[in-house]
Amino acid sequence: MTKIAFETELSQERRARLAAERLLDQKQAELTEANRKLSQHALSLSDQIVDQRKVVQQLEGQNSQVSQDLETANYKVVAAERLLWDALETMPDGFALFDRDLHLIAANTPYLNVFDGADLIKPGVSYESILNLSLDEGIIDLQGKDETDWYDFMLARWSERRIAPTTLRFWNGMYVKMIDRRTSDGGGVACSQYHRHNSERGRAA
Repeated sequence: MTKIAFETELSQERRARLAAERLLDQKQAELTEANRKLSQHALSLSDQIVDQRKVVQQLEGQNSQVSQDLETANYKVVAAERLLWDALETMPDGFALFDRDLHLIAANTPYLNVFDGADLIKPGVSYESILNLSLDEGIIDLQGKDETDWYDFMLARWSERRIAPTTLRFWNGMYVKMIDRRTSDGGGVACSQYHRHNSERGRAA
């Protein structure tokens, strides 16, 4: 291959990569907005159900139409949440939603598969516990880095105003780009993009 042909191919690959990155940014923005709405629903859903059931019980026999409207509204909230999570299950990348204290609310299957079915990774587990499990089970290849430094770095990211993406290497050679965001109510959204080879030039943990 001549130098000119090589440079042309390299330029085409660079343009294709930039176009893909722009598309990724657009999709990430759309996903972030969906995540914001999902977070608001998920964090308040249980309280809404409890409150609505109390109201229904109080109004039972007095106003059946009000009770029916409340049940219908509750059904729509649950159905909307289920629809969104069904869509997230089709994603090849991992997705997890955390509350403002960084306790797991829910995660899709690709996110959970990383932990090979560990019983600990379920709603209510803290982000700190997830980091500890990743170290204890050797899920993350630290490539010579100190465990304490890595743990502190991963935890401190969530306190940043704008959380910078970081790339991790798994024990099996898989790379994952972590794109994390804080939601408007203080919760957190974690999106994990998996790659067989590390083609990212961003900061790595």
